[in-house]
Amino acid sequence: MREGTFSLLALARPRAPWMAELTRWANSGAVEVDLIRCVSVDEVRARLGSLQSFSALVIDENCIGLDRDLLGAATDAGCASLVITAGIARREWLGLGADRTLNDAFARDELLSALRAIAVPMTPPEHPLAVVDLVDLAAQPSAPLLAVSGAGGSGTSTIALALALALPGCALVDAALDASLALLVGNVDVVPGLQELVDAHRTGTPSPDEIRHTLQPCPSHRISLLPGLRRHRDWTALRPRAIDATITSLRRAFPVVVADIDNDLEGESETGSFDIADRNALARQIALVADAVVITGRPDLAGLSRMVSTVSNFLDLGVEPDRLIPVVMRLPRCMLSASEIRRSITALIEEVRPAATIATASVLEPPKDLDAILLDGLPLPKAFTDQVFNAVPERLRSAAAPSNSQEPVAILPGSLGIAS
Repeated sequence: MREGTFSLLALARPRAPWMAELTRWANSGAVEVDLIRCVSVDEVRARLGSLQSFSALVIDENCIGLDRDLLGAATDAGCASLVITAGIARREWLGLGADRTLNDAFARDELLSALRAIAVPMTPPEHPLAVVDLVDLAAQPSAPLLAVSGAGGSGTSTIALALALALPGCALVDAALDASLALLVGNVDVVPGLQELVDAHRTGTPSPDEIRHTLQPCPSHRISLLPGLRRHRDWTALRPRAIDATITSLRRAFPVVVADIDNDLEGESETGSFDIADRNALARQIALVADAVVITGRPDLAGLSRMVSTVSNFLDLGVEPDRLIPVVMRLPRCMLSASEIRRSITALIEEVRPAATIATASVLEPPKDLDAILLDGLPLPKAFTDQVFNAVPERLRSAAAPSNSQEPVAILPGSLGIAS
């Protein structure tokens, strides 16, 4: 009888022989394990605190940070702990909360025997995450998804934040490989974040309540933030199908979703590299399903050139022209008028893509103290967020705008009449 697959978190000192052997067994299928190699105790804690469940933590006793608290965190998460020792254990790990110890020269059968004794395989029927019925999912409507992209330094994150602020209750997703939205909204936790939510969708479908609890609340901004990757290289942990499922879950858990994505859309067909396709999977997959993609640019020679190049990249990906919305922030030092900027963008796009009909660019006037507002983590002025929201086509504004039926109405003196 075939047993279920064990989901393992593993952490070892550099170049530990037992980790290399365990990796070889996992890759060859010699042991039925889904192995996730961690680089630090902090990453172990972050994964234990995510929505994903694990069968066991396999950790070297020489790892800095291995203590009673870490073993207790594993126990609280329903994850067994297996400490790998070198001969005589340095501490009484069982007394500190470990479920079992194993000599670092363990054989395959010894590892399997230990896992069967202390851990639970992550088979689908036993997975602890709430699984939503697929029939019910199909019947649920998907909320509008608005993506924001552009070249570096063009105000992409600021526009994404402004658009989210115009939609109270919005889920703001930092899907850029170099995440920065957490800096703009003030002091928020970055764990759990995008990586943990995508990991949770590898083996299950979290419920809408679990999705909402994963995002970080930003009370002063009236939005919920999904922090992005903590390190650029963490894109290697994101799998395409799990990304698709995550996007779908977010659109069913929130009334509207705004995502900040990169403008690098190259895939396997353009480069011949599956690695590049996986690296850009976040931006590519969000852009293909978004109801609209706002393209940001700077009002200078290099900025407009990069903006037109970005528009061309999205068209090459397969995004329809009527879903692309060019937006430029006109800074005070800009010598061009708003009408000159619009004419320049239209002419450049027509020259590169004569058959594509793109919406006329919107030119925004940001507040003069924009840098100070962002530095203090304050909400952007309503006058500016309204400009960003009005740049979105009417069909999307009506679908994304929240209902005001539940909003309280202020009672002014005398408005209720005079008591008789």
